Amino acid sequence: MSRVRRFASLVDLVSSNVVASGGLTVLAAGTLLALARSGAVVATDLVMRRCVARVEFDSRDDSYRWMSAWLSKRGEGRRFTAVTSLSRLGDTKEDLTTTGVVLVPTGTILLRHARRWMFFARERHDDARSAKEREALTLHVLFGSRRDIEAIIAEARAAYDVARRQRVRVYAVDQHGWWNRVGDRAARPLESVVLADPDAPAKLLDDCREFLASESRYARRGIPYRRGYLLHGSPGSGKTSLVLALASELGLPVYVLAADARSLTDAAFAEVLNAADVPSIVLVEDVDAAFPTSRNDDDDAEISRGGLTLAGLLNALDGVLAQEGRLVFLTTNRVDALDPALLRPGRVDYRLMFGRVTPDQLARYAIRVYEGTLSHDQAAGLASKLPADLLSMAQLQALLANCAPDQAMTALERLVEEAVEDVTSSTRDDKYY
Repeated sequence: MSRVRRFASLVDLVSSNVVASGGLTVLAAGTLLALARSGAVVATDLVMRRCVARVEFDSRDDSYRWMSAWLSKRGEGRRFTAVTSLSRLGDTKEDLTTTGVVLVPTGTILLRHARRWMFFARERHDDARSAKEREALTLHVLFGSRRDIEAIIAEARAAYDVARRQRVRVYAVDQHGWWNRVGDRAARPLESVVLADPDAPAKLLDDCREFLASESRYARRGIPYRRGYLLHGSPGSGKTSLVLALASELGLPVYVLAADARSLTDAAFAEVLNAADVPSIVLVEDVDAAFPTSRNDDDDAEISRGGLTLAGLLNALDGVLAQEGRLVFLTTNRVDALDPALLRPGRVDYRLMFGRVTPDQLARYAIRVYEGTLSHDQAAGLASKLPADLLSMAQLQALLANCAPDQAMTALERLVEEAVEDVTSSTRDDKYY
């Protein structure tokens, strides 16, 4: 009973003390507010988990480009980033609006699509691994499901692919070892690549198509599903142009690797090679520049001018860690400088040589460049002025692109004279390579 009396006395004392009663009131209110806020957080988290489907798109992935382009076309939101193109997303000037800029929504964007309410949150983050700032786009779909998210992504990708149908995506490795989309190249028809053998481009395209359609046949026979191509010959003869034309015809992206990059170690080379899309074209340029012209049996193929060794290249192409489903193109100006181990079947399955321009090749190319304004007789006359094995296709292209048909003969004769003089004096300079 004494305890009850003491408690009652304490209550009377507190209630009679304004400061004490006020402090207790504030304490109680604060506790209730904290409990309410905690409850609200729990309730919000529960609602988000139960009622909202969520997906995040990283700016290093192609899906980020699909969704960003999709949002920019809708024109939703009140906050935008104005850019003159979406080049930082790998896109081009074709995305410009009538105002000359693209408005990319930023912040939080609320919209209704396909009878669903959804909102996008666009944020920037510091990437500790690459020391670069990256962006993330998060989609929340109210009362949505995985199927709803997949449908939105599929719609955005389809719209993006329609807009890019006449473009070839080109990727290169950045200084941090990531594939970076360096832009799109205009798709070019295979007929635009004029070689000495007029049937060579079509035969190569047929081989690529046959490989891409033969995955199940490779699996049944237990053969590794990969295909290697070697394009070799004089500089400026159209090796890279042919690869881009093949990519256009096949609808594949091109991943470009420089074998002599000093920052590209064996492990990094294998990693980026395996990170390329499937199917895709992997272009390893100037592979002869990465290694000495010869090696001894006791050096274990570990000599290279850059960070990549020959053993690392061979293992990445067809070793245990090699991935499948890609068309790997190697280019070189000096096929005799390549180690025989690189040329064996399984690493190189198809070879195509590129030489200097022949007279017949010049005639066919001139007719194509001048689009019907040059007759076959005129083209034959032009070709008669060209000695074989003197000029590269790059020289010829530069010549015809900068002069009218009636000036081509004079310009060609002048270029031939200069080239012959250089050959005679053995001082041919780099402009002819």
